[in-house]
Amino acid sequence: MTVLFLQKPSGIWNEELPWLRSHYPDVTFTHDENPDPETLKSVEVIVSPRVSQEIVDAAPNLKAILLPMTGITHFPLETIKARGIRLGNSHGNSAGVAERAVAMILAFYGKIIEYHNDLKEHRWHGFWIGRGLDDTWECIQEKRVAVIGAGEIGHFSARYLKAFDCTVTGFKRTPVDTLPPYYDSMVYDIDEAIDGAEIVVVTLPSTNETRGMIDAARLERMRGALLVNVGRGDVIDEEALFNACRDGVLRGAA
Repeated sequence: MTVLFLQKPSGIWNEELPWLRSHYPDVTFTHDENPDPETLKSVEVIVSPRVSQEIVDAAPNLKAILLPMTGITHFPLETIKARGIRLGNSHGNSAGVAERAVAMILAFYGKIIEYHNDLKEHRWHGFWIGRGLDDTWECIQEKRVAVIGAGEIGHFSARYLKAFDCTVTGFKRTPVDTLPPYYDSMVYDIDEAIDGAEIVVVTLPSTNETRGMIDAARLERMRGALLVNVGRGDVIDEEALFNACRDGVLRGAA
């Protein structure tokens, strides 16, 4: 069996490849960012964050594709399904993506970027220079949060936000028997999740069901909220988002 890495292995792969080679001596682990058709003929497994239609077509013995992250947008899914090729993704980056979501929330409410830029121009803020509490940053303690997409990234987002005593409502399409950890409630109607939220965190993948799911009507339901999207961009109607930011429907977006 030949396992082909389309990107140069790094990080944990460099640590684990010697172990894999020693335990699976009959498997060839190789790296080639631009494999030729002759090389692809013998490849049975590809490890890569994206694989083109041309590569799949040139690999007649391909049995599996391993994606070292979550999103499956950059794959010829119809061909993969038709040929019975297994496609597996990983949630190894979920904690880091959720951390970025919380960082953007804290930066927004803490006015970190605004204050940083103003301080460079010697402009100060806050009640300590007589400008009152209206001119200072805001805590996220006990904010009402909706996590749209209660998968792995949603799990870590909820976990981190509970450290600030936020009330976290999750949205899933598939009902669960037991409420997952760190959520105060789980709903299966996206509008129910959005209503009343002060912060909306979107973690959805790009699928036929999710593209454009956050449209003008749903942005209106979020009126006054901060919207943070760490899912796929096309989940949100871009023109509607622009209009919502321009017209003051949303308090902010990141």
